[in-house]
Amino acid sequence: MLAYILSYLFTPSGRFRRVDYHLVVWSVTFFTFALVMGIFAFAMTSGFGALFTPAAALKDIKDSAAGMSIGTGVKVVLAGGFILYVMAYVAVIMATIKRFHDFGMTGWYTLLLYFPLPLFLLMALFRMMDWQIAEMVVSVIFLVAIIWYTIKLMFFKGLKADNFYGPDPYIDTPPYTGQALTIVGVMFLIAVASCFGTFTTIKQFADEVKLRNAEAQEKAKAPLTPEQRAAEEALEKKRTEEARKREDARTLELANQGDADAQYNIAGRYFTGSNGVPLDYTKAGAWLQKAAEQDHAAAQYNLGLLYYEGKGYAADNGRAYFWATRANFRGHIPQGNDYRVQAGQLLTAEMRAQIEKAAHEWKPVVKAAPVPTPMPPQPVTP
Repeated sequence: MLAYILSYLFTPSGRFRRVDYHLVVWSVTFFTFALVMGIFAFAMTSGFGALFTPAAALKDIKDSAAGMSIGTGVKVVLAGGFILYVMAYVAVIMATIKRFHDFGMTGWYTLLLYFPLPLFLLMALFRMMDWQIAEMVVSVIFLVAIIWYTIKLMFFKGLKADNFYGPDPYIDTPPYTGQALTIVGVMFLIAVASCFGTFTTIKQFADEVKLRNAEAQEKAKAPLTPEQRAAEEALEKKRTEEARKREDARTLELANQGDADAQYNIAGRYFTGSNGVPLDYTKAGAWLQKAAEQDHAAAQYNLGLLYYEGKGYAADNGRAYFWATRANFRGHIPQGNDYRVQAGQLLTAEMRAQIEKAAHEWKPVVKAAPVPTPMPPQPVTP
């Protein structure tokens, strides 16, 4: 029986009647539909469950024994389904070959229905050559041929006589009707088993997701012990520190590439000794200088402040007045105590006029950067 079934389904020799062809094609179609729907349902259910499942819960499911069981089930279903689908596809191809044999035609016509690669290559050539009429004509001919041969295979009787491919199968009492029905029954049971396995895996996953969500909700409701609170605070601190380091690295990368805003931000950290860097007016001045030379107004103003206070640079009222004046021209006019006024009072009127003219005519190294939110100036001691 097994040998007959394998020969019936998976060999190209012999002839098939319409009833044989319909038995194989429709049973395979049912099996394929059931398999595809099962896999689709599993994918949809998994995705739907993941939407409402915290990432930590999904990781717990994956790492747990139940999760490994689910993963194994999924692999078995997908691998088994793929193998069965390939077998079913081969069975349909063999049935089509035998059906062509029943008309006395070569089985190579099957390529026209399932593997029309030469046709696709020809169509691609027409498309490349922009032969639209030829492409349309060949497409219509191919479509008509497909429809015609499909109708012929499904509804026309073959030759009622022996031919080159085998004896006449159209006899009054075919001896293998029971075997054919057995094949259909076996394929039906395989399809049912595949669906059952798929939906069992779906239910197992859904139950596990529901359990993990319930545990997460209970855990959220329960008060934290001092140890748990300390552990969560330490974890949050670690995440914050890692995020800050990533941001610092990105800012430094941009600053080295010449981004004036990034250069100004790094200077501000050294200016105030924040974000994990020590107070260092020399480094602050170096970064402010880079940004100021790109006409970054806030950087220019704070660079002048360093010159005025003699931090990182030797005190220089002229340079302080120059950079503060340039920043004013760029629209950076701080409120409150402005060191520019005090620095200007220490210069003669002639020096102030010369510096203001130079600041107005000064050209940046690159195109002017947009004015950011200014860094508050340091208080100036009179």
